[in-house]
Amino acid sequence: MGVGAQAMILNSDAECAVVLVPLAMALVGSLLWDSTVALLILVVIAYCYGTSTFDYFKKKGIPYVKPLPFVGNFGGVITGRYTINDATKLLYDEVKKHRVGGVFQSRSPAIMVCDPELVKLVLTKDFASLHDHGTPMDEENDPLSVNLFNLPGARWKNMRAKLSPLFTSGKLKQFLPLMREVSIQLNAALRESAEKGQDVELKEILTRFSTDVIGTCAFGVECNSIKDPESIFYKQSQAFFQSNFLLLLRFSILSHSKIFAKLVPFKKLLPNMHEFFIHLMEGTIRYRKTNNVVRNDFVQMLMQLQENSEGRLGESNPDEVIFTDAVIAAQAFFFFVAGLDAIASSVGFALHHLCLDPRIQEDLADEIHSVARQHEGEITYQGLKEMKLLHMVVSETLRMYPPGGLIFREVTAPTYTFPETDFTVEKGSKVLIPIFGLHNDPDIFPEPSKFDPYRFTEEAISKRHPYAYLPFGEGPRVCIANRFALLEIRLSLAALIKDYKFSVCPKTQIPLKMKTHTLSLTPQKGFYFKIEKRTL
Repeated sequence: MGVGAQAMILNSDAECAVVLVPLAMALVGSLLWDSTVALLILVVIAYCYGTSTFDYFKKKGIPYVKPLPFVGNFGGVITGRYTINDATKLLYDEVKKHRVGGVFQSRSPAIMVCDPELVKLVLTKDFASLHDHGTPMDEENDPLSVNLFNLPGARWKNMRAKLSPLFTSGKLKQFLPLMREVSIQLNAALRESAEKGQDVELKEILTRFSTDVIGTCAFGVECNSIKDPESIFYKQSQAFFQSNFLLLLRFSILSHSKIFAKLVPFKKLLPNMHEFFIHLMEGTIRYRKTNNVVRNDFVQMLMQLQENSEGRLGESNPDEVIFTDAVIAAQAFFFFVAGLDAIASSVGFALHHLCLDPRIQEDLADEIHSVARQHEGEITYQGLKEMKLLHMVVSETLRMYPPGGLIFREVTAPTYTFPETDFTVEKGSKVLIPIFGLHNDPDIFPEPSKFDPYRFTEEAISKRHPYAYLPFGEGPRVCIANRFALLEIRLSLAALIKDYKFSVCPKTQIPLKMKTHTLSLTPQKGFYFKIEKRTL
C-alpha cells in the first residue's frame, strides 16, 4: 500500500473517531444515567416497601418504639452489635412504662407485653385467642419443620397430648439412672485435670455431656461423645449451633412473611443434619422392629404412637397427627436442638458464678454431701428434690440466662383487645413476651446483674408476681421438656460440685461477654475454670 493510501486511511480513521467517540461517550453516559435512575427507583421502592407498615401503631393509637428502615427494632441483632436478649431488654425498657407497646421485626409490627399481669392473660387466661407461635412449617418440602413447636391450634393440642406422658414424674425417675451414668463419665473425664489442679474449658465437655444424655434417654443411642471426639451426634450438634447466623437470617426473612418459609427450609440450611435425623429415625425404627427391641425411651413411645396411627393415613381429619417416620424425626430433631446447648450453657453459667462466690459454692457442696449421705451416698431423684440451695442456684442461673429470652405468640381470634387498654389487633398479629426484660427488671429483681440465689426462697417467691419469672414460658404451651431439662441441670451440677471444687483462673472471663449472631446465650470465650479434687 502506498504512502498516500495509508494517509487517506489514517485521515478516515481520525474522522470516524471524531464522530464515534462522542457518540460512544454519550451512549455510555446515557446507560449510566439510566442505570442510576433505575437503581434509585429500586431503592425508593424497597424503602417504601420496608417502611410501609411503620404507621401501623400510630393509626391505632398504640405507643411504639421508632423503627429503622429495613431492620425495624432488631437491627443491632442483624449487625452483631447486640444479642437477641440485649435487644429485647432495650425494647422492654422503652415499652415498660406503657405496659404494652409496639415494636417491629424488620417491617412486621408486633405487640410487646411488659406487665406480668397482662403476660399472665396472654399466656394462660386468654390462651384460646393466642394459642400459636406463628412459626411456619412446610410438611411437603421441609419435614423437620413439622414439630411440636411449630404445629398450630388443634394439631398442636393433639400432638402435645400424645407426647406429654413422656415427661411425667414416673418417666423422669426412670431416666435418672441413665443420666447418672453419663454424669459419672463426665466426672471421670475431668479427674486427671482435677488431680493436677489444671485449668479447663468446660463448654465443650458440657455440650458433649448434654449430647450423651439426650442420646441415651431420648433415642436409646450410646453417643459416647464424652469419650469420642469424633462422635457423630456431637458433630451434628456443633453443625447446628455453628449455623446460628443462617438461622438468624431465616428468622429475619420469615418476619416479613410466612410465604418465604419455602425459600429457607431447614432442609436447605442444614442438609446434613436433615439427612442425619431422617436416616437415624428410619434406621432405629427398622432395627427395633426387626429385632423386637423394646426400650423405655422417647423413640419407643413415638413408635407406639406410630403403630396406633397405622391404617389411618387416608383419614381426612386435619387435626389428627399421623406419626410417619418423618414426623418422628421432626420431634427428635426438635427435642435434640431445643435442649442441648441451653442445658450445657446453664450448667456452665452456674459454675461461673459459683466460682465468683466461693461461699455459696461451699454451702452448696455441704448440702449435696449431706443429702447424698441420707441416700447411701447416691444422688437420687428424691435427694435432688431435697436440695433446696441447688434449686435456688439453678433458678437464679435461669433468671440471669434464660434459655429463651423472647416468647412469641400469634393472635388466632378475629381480633384481640389487650385487657385494661383500648389496644385492639387483628388475627395474625404477633405478640412478644420479653422474658429477658422481665428477668432483668430492677423493680422486680433488685440489682439484676448480681447473682443471688436467695431471690428464690419460698418467702421471696411469694412476694413476686408468678409471671415475672418464666425461664420455660408458662401456660398450656409451656416447654414440654422443662422438668427433664431441670433434672439434667441439677444432676450434672450436683455431681460436679460433689466431687470437684471450681475457682477462677487467668482465662476466666469476668464479666462474661456473650457471642452475637447466636440463638442462645453463649459466652465468647467459653467457660474456663481451675478444677481441684474436693476433699471431704
